[in-house]
Parts: sequence; C-alpha cells; structure tokens
Amino acid sequence: MQKIFREYNQTLGGIVMAYVHSKGWYVSKLKEAGYMKHDGRKLESFRTHILRALYVTHVELAKNK
Repeated sequence: MQKIFREYNQTLGGIVMAYVHSKGWYVSKLKEAGYMKHDGRKLESFRTHILRALYVTHVELAKNK
C-alpha cells in the first residue's frame, strides 16, 4: 500500500491529498516552490518522469544548499 501525502494548502483552502511521488504530488511540491509553468506549459500537462526531473533539479537541490 502506498503512503498518502496530506498537507494543508492555503492557496486551495483545504487539505490536498496525493500519493507520495505521484504526478499530483510532484505538481503540488513544484507549485509550493513557486513553479507554475515550464517552457510556457502548465505543470499538469507534463508526464510524471519529467515532473520528477524538475523536482530533483529545482526543489531537492535547493534544499541541499
């Protein structure tokens, strides 16, 4: 069974639930970091492996600095 990620998101005004490391999870984490679009396209239009690569390069590396 996969873990479910729950957090309070003030922009949506409620609880956001997504499976950890799912497409929705990556989209919500990238939006929290301030990324709404990539190459002029919404994040939701990308496949999961591309969102993961964006997350690793922009969010995880920023945490490690």
